[in-house]
Amino acid sequence: MSAPDTNIKTQERRHKGALGGMKMVLGFVAVILLIFVGYLFFASNGPEEAESQVEVGPGIEVTEPDNAIPAGEVD
Repeated sequence: MSAPDTNIKTQERRHKGALGGMKMVLGFVAVILLIFVGYLFFASNGPEEAESQVEVGPGIEVTEPDNAIPAGEVD
């Protein structure tokens, strides 16, 4: 069953404080989220592995750095 008299303007006026509080909480959460994402972005140190990242592709054999074998040469 629905309410017999649903006047949106009256209901909005009666609940003005609660609706305003919800809007303030949503705004606060949005600001905190932006601060958190900014912190994560600026506080990162970058990749923790090698100074330069090399992508393995055709013609590149994966070996230990001391035992590098040029492509096409086989022991």
